[in-house]
Amino acid sequence: MKGLPRCVMSHGLVSIVDGEVKTQEGHGKFVAREPFTAVNKALSQWKEVMAPRKVERSGIPASGV
Repeated sequence: MKGLPRCVMSHGLVSIVDGEVKTQEGHGKFVAREPFTAVNKALSQWKEVMAPRKVERSGIPASGV
C-alpha cells in the first residue's frame, strides 16, 4: 500500500484536510528535540546524489548532430 493521509487529527480536532491546514492560531505547542543525526546525514547525502551535475561527453560534434 502506498499513499498519503487525507486527514490529520490532533486532540480530537481536524488539523489538516487534503493538505490544507485547518487549525486555529495558538493550537498546539512546539516540542524542542535533539536532531536525529542519522536522518540528517542520509538527507544530506541524498541531496548530493540527486543534485544536477554536468555530463561530460567526448566524441560528439559541437553541432550536436
